[in-house]
Amino acid sequence: MTPKKAPSRPSIVVFDFGGVLVDWNPRHLYRKLIADPAEMERFLAEVTTREWHAVQDHGGDCAEATRRLQALHPGKEALIAAFYQRFAEMNDVVFPEMVALVERLHARGTPLYLLSNAPDILDTWLRGPARHSHPFLGLFRDYVVSGLVKCSKPDAAIYQLACRTGGFAPHEAVFIDDVLANAEGARAAGMAAIHHRSAAETAAEKVEVWVGATLALAYDARLARRTRVFLVERQVIASEFPDDVSRCVGLQLAPLEAAIDEGRASGAFPTAEPERDALAIHHLCSGLMADKLMGTSSMGRNEAIELATRFALATLRSDE
Repeated sequence: MTPKKAPSRPSIVVFDFGGVLVDWNPRHLYRKLIADPAEMERFLAEVTTREWHAVQDHGGDCAEATRRLQALHPGKEALIAAFYQRFAEMNDVVFPEMVALVERLHARGTPLYLLSNAPDILDTWLRGPARHSHPFLGLFRDYVVSGLVKCSKPDAAIYQLACRTGGFAPHEAVFIDDVLANAEGARAAGMAAIHHRSAAETAAEKVEVWVGATLALAYDARLARRTRVFLVERQVIASEFPDDVSRCVGLQLAPLEAAIDEGRASGAFPTAEPERDALAIHHLCSGLMADKLMGTSSMGRNEAIELATRFALATLRSDE
């Protein structure tokens, strides 16, 4: 008997750029160019508006957009030109806790990708100068920038393109974005998704994603058929293939251990022990799965996820 491969959980992480990894903000540049804060705010609100630069995020030509805007605002040509000529300076400020997260994930061997709504010039910057100013950006395997590929979040096409770029299926990845609509778009495209608000909240949500993906093995009808085979034959499989079973459990727990480690680093789970606590959460989920598969529990999927997540987070946040 050869042990069958267990259904996979998200093992690839796709990050948004601005608002998650880097504090993209035109003010980081224009504070250098316009001394009066009120005048700077007027310029950003009335000249280089959100509506204007959003067009380039969706595939518009930066040079042409600059020329057209300069024609509308005589005397402000240099300030308008700076928006894209000095675009990199808007990316000067990073979020240290998220940089640390990227570095930890990379050290664990997690494949990392970046998916951003931004002008095409971001792609050139990411593949060159950014790797010197922000070395952590060189840890990503590839980048998908909306202005270059001519489609943008939350359209399904760009998530599908990110998956093709990395050579992975949507269910193998978790996507992290600070815009709720973009996270929901990724979820609709088949990816696990996290609406990022802070490093601590993202770590907690990763635990919930793991719990949901694990319980799906018993609550998703298609997956449950396969999981039931493991449940019925588990003693035989464990006795004949102990090393394989141990390796599979280790692979299963690795994303959860990583999420707990991230939470500990961010302060969300200050006293957590990743290996011990992941095993405890795994045992609870395994019990819930067995009850469901054997027909001894009437608990619904959402109720089971809520119960397991509540237990997991209470365990991880405990001071004991």
